[in-house]
Amino acid sequence: MLFCIFSLFSSLSRGSSIPFSPIVRSYSVSDYNAGIQNWSIAQDDRGVMYIGNNKGLLEFDGNSWELHELPSRNIVRSVYIGKDGKIFVGSFEEFGYFERNSLDSLVYHSLKDEAKDFRFHNDEIWTITSAHGEIVFQSFGSLFFYDGHTVKGDSYKNSSFEFISGR
Repeated sequence: MLFCIFSLFSSLSRGSSIPFSPIVRSYSVSDYNAGIQNWSIAQDDRGVMYIGNNKGLLEFDGNSWELHELPSRNIVRSVYIGKDGKIFVGSFEEFGYFERNSLDSLVYHSLKDEAKDFRFHNDEIWTITSAHGEIVFQSFGSLFFYDGHTVKGDSYKNSSFEFISGR
């Protein structure tokens, strides 16, 4: 009897021999009804997932999918959630943010035209991050800094700065 009690406590103290395995679910194109390629992913404070997709920005709340297209209908390559809840996105020669309106729908605001005196040349925004209180959009040849009011664009060849992603 003593042996049985010792064996029981011994096995309980070691814990489970089965390692933790998270629940994983794969979703197909037919589940979310958008493009076949996904490029970037971000999650907001509520747990909602946002995915940059060939057809636009996908939103997944754990139950249902919703596609939000850019006015240009371009691929969304990068997604970043700001501290204010805005969903920043980058595309080919297009960048901006989605925010919720009074009806809780996402509305897109382009920032491209705010980059005064900047000539776009095949700028595809691949990375979005925050640095020094600004949102930074990075393409292969340019950086765009958004301070909440204005956008400043700068080409790498015109600058002497080094960009390091905060991700």
